Amino acid sequence: MDLLISRHRLRANRRFTQPGSFQTYLISQTLTRGWKRTLPAALAPLISDGPIILICLLLLSQVPDWLKRFLHIARRTVYFVSGLWHIQKPGKTSTCLFLWLKQKPVKVC
Repeated sequence: MDLLISRHRLRANRRFTQPGSFQTYLISQTLTRGWKRTLPAALAPLISDGPIILICLLLLSQVPDWLKRFLHIARRTVYFVSGLWHIQKPGKTSTCLFLWLKQKPVKVC
């Protein structure tokens, strides 16, 4: 089980260490133009995404409790179905789904 968890962590670390397209663009601009001229481009997501995040937070704070419960159940259902799809995907030799029920992992193979 420890090997499975460490393999999962290794895969997760690989995702975070590879730069995406925007980060690659920023690195290339920094190397060619310098960090001072690239700083406005690096701060652009804060300016463009900030108002969208605030609007989403304001809207979600006004959502009734029954809709919050429905969204929570829908999210869990999507995670569960994607986990089942991952188990049944052909070509994989040892795939397991770990469900977190009451903070305890349950192994389903």
